[in-house]
Amino acid sequence: MAADTARGTDAPSSFRRRRLAGIGLIVASALAFGSMAVLARFVYADGVDTVSLLALRFAIAAACLVVILRLRGLRLPRGSTLVAAALLGGVGYAGQAVSFFTALTLAPAGLVALLLYL
Repeated sequence: MAADTARGTDAPSSFRRRRLAGIGLIVASALAFGSMAVLARFVYADGVDTVSLLALRFAIAAACLVVILRLRGLRLPRGSTLVAAALLGGVGYAGQAVSFFTALTLAPAGLVALLLYL
């Protein structure tokens, strides 16, 4: 902390800002995830199918990831790390998402969420 003071930064207030930002992001994430099933019901009522909904959802997520990577000056992983990430996302999470969103067409959102966490 003495080194931070010597450089002219206030470490405690910086820590406080980062902590508040982290809490805000956690709350935003919880609200978004909690409303996902309800919003999917509205989309399904308009005639959108599960595959189209997930394609749009993943396209938006990919665009956000690219923007974040550009802003931070980072690159996508390469080699085996990229393959592992693609398999985890493309097979693991996509399979779970298809199951979850398909279940929303068959059962109430509360029951589907409860079964997901069971």
